[in-house]
Amino acid sequence: MSSGAVSAAVMSSVDSSVLSASSMFTQNVYKPFRSLAGKPSETELIWVMRAFIVFTGAASTLAAIKVNSTYELWLLCSDLVYVILFPQLLCIMYVPFSNGYGSVTAYILGWILRIGGGEAIIGLQPFIKFPLFDEDTQVQKFPYKTMIMVINIITILVISWATKALFKKEILPRRFDIFQTADHKDISYHKATDKADDQFDGDDENFDTKL
Repeated sequence: MSSGAVSAAVMSSVDSSVLSASSMFTQNVYKPFRSLAGKPSETELIWVMRAFIVFTGAASTLAAIKVNSTYELWLLCSDLVYVILFPQLLCIMYVPFSNGYGSVTAYILGWILRIGGGEAIIGLQPFIKFPLFDEDTQVQKFPYKTMIMVINIITILVISWATKALFKKEILPRRFDIFQTADHKDISYHKATDKADDQFDGDDENFDTKL
């Protein structure tokens, strides 16, 4: 009974994570690029989501088979969050002009560099040799993960600024602006939330005055 309860709780978390990842991929990645050739139908988006659910499940199963330790898997996930996701979160929170082009470019570049550095936990051999690489042990002694994280931040800033300028000055036709950066107002997330909080506080004061 106890094992069944634990398994049910774990499966509930797993299927929620897989479904959310598939939904984000379909709405934020597939749909904008697919819109270049015409608006996708709801049926098409549902099938893309289903396919990505299968892919995510297969990748998760493969990772579970390859990794021998739960601690190592947690360490690997923390590593990827730091290298891949932290620059995205930092820029969307505090860089007003960051956009989807910089985000996607940095995401792809970050994965290439991170995979290129190798990962002993899943038996991935390095094919990019960073400074201080030890040929005998095949170990990266340079803090390349932090370097990749910094590269991702710089990539988001440069690509976001460049694409916004190119589309705004119409050097690139706006019909190719799938993320609509030319019409996007430069406002960071934390400023938006502060403004919303101030407005909410003002509404509370007006409500109290009326009472």
